[in-house]
Amino acid sequence: MHHEAVLKLKPRPLRLAYLTNSVTDLTNAVTLYTHLWGGFSNAIFPVPNNIEQSNRLQYALHSINPDYIFLPEEKLSNNINEALNQLPSCCLQFSSERIEAIASISDHLSCFPVKTLNSSSLREFPHIIRTLNSTYRDPLHNNNFRLISNDSSFASETFLQFGKPSSPYQGYLRAHLNAQSISITSIETFLKTSLLAAVGRLKSPISITKTEITNTESFLGRGIQNHEKVCNLFLYKSDDLHIAASFWNSRRLDIGYSNKLILPKEDFIEDLEDCISLLSSFFPSMRQLQIYVESSNDYAVALMNNIQIIFSRLERNIFVRLFHQDFGFVVQSGKVYSGKPIITTREISSLDKSIRFSPVIPSGHENSSCAFGYDAEIEFSSGKSFSMPFMQFSAVLLSNQIEQVEYSENSKSSLSKDGQPQKTQPVRSADKGVTGIAVSNEECRIYFPESEEIIMRWLKSSGFLFKPNDHTRYAQGFIKRFGGFDKTRHLINSGGTKIFIALGSDRARKCGFKHSEIVGFLTDSFKLSRGDTKNIVNQNLPKLLETGLIYRGYPLKCSSCGLQDWYKLEKVSEFVECAGCAEHFQLQNLSSLEFAYKPNELAARFLSTGGQAILSTAVFLSWLASSGHIQLGGDLKRLGENKLSVEIDLFILVKDFLILAECKSCRVVDEAKANEIIEHLERVVETAILVNAGAVVLGIATVSVDCDLFSLVSVVAQTAAEKGIGVHLLINDRFYLWGREVDQVIEPWQLHVEALLVQEEALEHYSPLSVGEPVEKYSWQKEDRLVNRDLLERWEQELCP
Repeated sequence: MHHEAVLKLKPRPLRLAYLTNSVTDLTNAVTLYTHLWGGFSNAIFPVPNNIEQSNRLQYALHSINPDYIFLPEEKLSNNINEALNQLPSCCLQFSSERIEAIASISDHLSCFPVKTLNSSSLREFPHIIRTLNSTYRDPLHNNNFRLISNDSSFASETFLQFGKPSSPYQGYLRAHLNAQSISITSIETFLKTSLLAAVGRLKSPISITKTEITNTESFLGRGIQNHEKVCNLFLYKSDDLHIAASFWNSRRLDIGYSNKLILPKEDFIEDLEDCISLLSSFFPSMRQLQIYVESSNDYAVALMNNIQIIFSRLERNIFVRLFHQDFGFVVQSGKVYSGKPIITTREISSLDKSIRFSPVIPSGHENSSCAFGYDAEIEFSSGKSFSMPFMQFSAVLLSNQIEQVEYSENSKSSLSKDGQPQKTQPVRSADKGVTGIAVSNEECRIYFPESEEIIMRWLKSSGFLFKPNDHTRYAQGFIKRFGGFDKTRHLINSGGTKIFIALGSDRARKCGFKHSEIVGFLTDSFKLSRGDTKNIVNQNLPKLLETGLIYRGYPLKCSSCGLQDWYKLEKVSEFVECAGCAEHFQLQNLSSLEFAYKPNELAARFLSTGGQAILSTAVFLSWLASSGHIQLGGDLKRLGENKLSVEIDLFILVKDFLILAECKSCRVVDEAKANEIIEHLERVVETAILVNAGAVVLGIATVSVDCDLFSLVSVVAQTAAEKGIGVHLLINDRFYLWGREVDQVIEPWQLHVEALLVQEEALEHYSPLSVGEPVEKYSWQKEDRLVNRDLLERWEQELCP
């Protein structure tokens, strides 16, 4: 068990996602985000209308890992609801009136639930006014805060670009921040205002939600779309939710300059030359223009070529790319944070295996019940990192003491069985650790469940009950008696378990093996040098004797009945009672007796049931589980049935991937034994499909293989791959990917979980259209200018006098 955990705490705003099925939903989403601290970084998605889009949505939500998912006003299909129920994020459905009340700071409607299995509380949405009051304690007189007048044109594009503040909030901005109004009546004014906002020369209600957001983390890099020499235009028409979502999500990580603009499609096309000319003049260093528009291929090609012609007349060499479909569920992978991370070490309680810590409180959240989020990277004092699968049961285990979880699972109360309250747990799994919801003046708490508890609930979520069997108990006893898994790993890596193979041979079972006989057996069986074999025996035999897994004794022959048997050391004296005739006979050897060795009953039973294979497989795959979980196996039964479905020897859980292991120990693998093993392997593959595992490993401990085992396993691997299951072979300490002898992995650290999985087909993306010469390399030179300063100042005087 780990004793301490090192946390890297990073405070953040609430992380939300909103599903939209109409312009009303879209308006509600933007209204909510405009009034929340960090609202610009939250996501908007259209409701999927086919399986492919549903898969894209699940991938996007997994990437974002939202605290809450807001549902549209219209009822969702059962398929989408089932997909959302698999996520640990809680779903909320608010009416337009409720959203407006939150925007207008109506306290009694601005709360949302946070529950554990034995407690419940309400938290307030973090209205941006709290943060602004903390940042701007005194009213401002001269600033660049701007509101868009209600009589302006392009209503939808305006609130998507600049936000949608409520009347009370507009009043606050005018009174406290001296916000001024801009009236937009033409596409030219809209474009100029958008460009000024993009470069930060005026602040809009949505950009104000970036206040106190100080840094961004992007896992895959920001990409070409975000380069200063690229401009992105999203052309919106009526109720085009995919374009709206694509635009909104494209700038969710832009805490400074944002090169994304949404424009009214018809007006932009009508004044195409003027708009392109204006963009060209404003961005003197622009090298690439990217257009996003819902259209047919022919329409897209014509538009792209017209834009290129205009650039040619302006003597600008601009590469134009045009995306005309398949972008509504694209989201940038990354997070935004407030302030610098804080590293702290916390002791793990031996009573309930939890840690407590005080969150880093963002500005404006002091002494209030307003919620904010945190991410916590976790590493144990042993050096092992922490991870759990991105599933609903993980949030329950992380947020509650295991006794509470078990009580809830066994309770007949419908309240505790209701899945929805469990989805408001304050802690969820995340990359490198956990993420959660917090408030000031309250400690946060994280529980660390055992690997067995995690894997057991994975199986239960797939409809199976897991119960340790005698096989498992023997393995646990062996590891416990030897001093733990780390010492057992060293025993196997040093070849120590080969001693048990020698002592389990037919010749050794009756009278044990002497030291010289152990060495001779291992030398002949494993083709080792006599010196290497002596090192193995001399290094490991004393430790096995010390732990009682091997006994020392003598092979003695009774002078009365002639029975030769093995006698434990403590039973040997000058006269020994015969194990057969019960007569006492005197030791015959007058010069010396040579010790002989036998395994104890636990070791004998464990090894006779395949223990050598289980231990060697567990040790080899433990490198995979260094940031995951490994659990000795047992019996699997379907929920509600008493009949045994299958026995699994080993479970390995790495991040979101479960691996099953089938382990076999036999001295020689001949054709008959191989066919028996393959039959068992095929049953495990079928089980892997049922429990949503990603791979199966066949681990074999043997002296020799006298058949074409590689071909047999490769056939199973090929069939299993068609069902999404990777099948691999481990023979002693040699790993063979997909059962192929040519794909050998010698060192455990060279093995990565991705190599074991069947690679999913990449979600199909339509290639964008393009015209012009692609830019080979994007760079920023000293002489490059982001914007035309003269135009910038002129527009400021024109629009913000």
